[in-house]
Amino acid sequence: MWEVEFLSFLSEQSIAELENAYQTIRDFLQSHSKQASLEKLQKIIEFLEGKRNLALQEVLSIQEDLSRLKEIQKKMTFSLHDSSNSPYPYTQKLLLLARSKAKYVENQPLTATEVAALSNTTLPNIILLANKGLLKGKKKGKEWHFPKESVKEYLEKVGKAKV
Repeated sequence: MWEVEFLSFLSEQSIAELENAYQTIRDFLQSHSKQASLEKLQKIIEFLEGKRNLALQEVLSIQEDLSRLKEIQKKMTFSLHDSSNSPYPYTQKLLLLARSKAKYVENQPLTATEVAALSNTTLPNIILLANKGLLKGKKKGKEWHFPKESVKEYLEKVGKAKV
């Protein structure tokens, strides 16, 4: 299925992404405690209520801190089904491959995205093959689903039969 070198590279990059994510979070939390963030937010509320004066620079600084926290949260909750904006593309690819292989091994239908991952081809190619009837599957809404046997035949044709 996948070359050992590619899986090794993908694994190394995924580990690096995860380590970097934890380090970023650790660094942020060490310099921005929950209590400090709540106090900063309270300053903004008091400023808006007219109970406190804040300079523009202070407001912008607080906004930056809270925006950074929100961005970290967003990065940690990325969708496994939408790789277009993934902050962790290697981890995303690794997880997609694992999910695809597990569904294949457990004889569950695979989506076009999962077949594309296993065959190392593009999603448009899989959809084109399905539309032409060269890859047997069923379309449910906008998504194609392929039985294991159909996927197995296709993988054998493209020389990726080692799943």
